[in-house]
Amino acid sequence: MDNEKFDKDLKSLPKNANYTSNIVQNDILVTSTNIITETIIKEVNEGSSVYSLIVDEARDTSTLEQMSKCIKYVHKSIIKERFLGFVHVIKLDAQCRTDSIIKFLNSVGLDITKCISQSYDGASVVSGSINGVQI
Repeated sequence: MDNEKFDKDLKSLPKNANYTSNIVQNDILVTSTNIITETIIKEVNEGSSVYSLIVDEARDTSTLEQMSKCIKYVHKSIIKERFLGFVHVIKLDAQCRTDSIIKFLNSVGLDITKCISQSYDGASVVSGSINGVQI
């Protein structure tokens, strides 16, 4: 993002504008998330382009099961570990989780064939070598 353009646009806004509505705040969060994710994916693709996938699960306060997805990669000789997001899990079986991970990786533009390792939370349905998640 061009900071000079952003600064210019920001200065031209009305002085009485607060931008505190939940809609505006959510739009800002979504836009920020997209920019950060694009930057991470660009770094992965500029570097060695291989990465490790780190997945963990947790139940949120509304008892929805969520998977967090992080990747570890090397960019300019520096090892980086970055959070990519949460995904709600509908079913708790290995196939649903596998499908969710693959869909997520595709949606952010990561090549599945470049995933050189996977790390999970130890739950047998996720990490089992026979019936666990296999991407």
